[in-house]
Amino acid sequence: MSTPLIVGSVAYTPNVVTIWEGIRDYFTQGPAEMDFVLFSNYGRQVDALLAGVIDVAWNTNLAWVRTVAQTDGACRALAMRDTDTVFQTIFVARAGSALAGLEELKGRRLALGSQDSAQAAILPVYFLNRAGLGTEDVELLRINSDVGKHGDTGRSELDALRAVLDDRADAAAIGINTW
Repeated sequence: MSTPLIVGSVAYTPNVVTIWEGIRDYFTQGPAEMDFVLFSNYGRQVDALLAGVIDVAWNTNLAWVRTVAQTDGACRALAMRDTDTVFQTIFVARAGSALAGLEELKGRRLALGSQDSAQAAILPVYFLNRAGLGTEDVELLRINSDVGKHGDTGRSELDALRAVLDDRADAAAIGINTW
């Protein structure tokens, strides 16, 4: 029996256990064993990777950036899911709102998801800034549901959509998978 490759994953939903058990079972049939360790958030997973507790981290884009920064670039990406290569942030508003572009958010309220969600908080603020809009122009309603999960649960995006439906926000930023 060889030493198994230990992969870290964040348990952002209960079915993550089933997924990784299936992957582990698949590898028991081959020449290389693997096992997995579950974490409650990506920060702890990155810490475990850097401490050598796990061999590979199944990270988000934000956790990857943190890993690169903490290792001065001495880490490397091994793979990316095809769904991650086409991931997008979209801005949504109620039908009939007449909002047709980012510049029309000036003087309006935008619901953002968890502060550590690339798709529902980090990239939307980046795009607002590129459009010349700052926090003095757009009122940001930050909904920090499931901080530490980097937006994986989608909970904060659903909460941002609810804010639009409840008239607490004029628009929301969400990931394409939630849309």
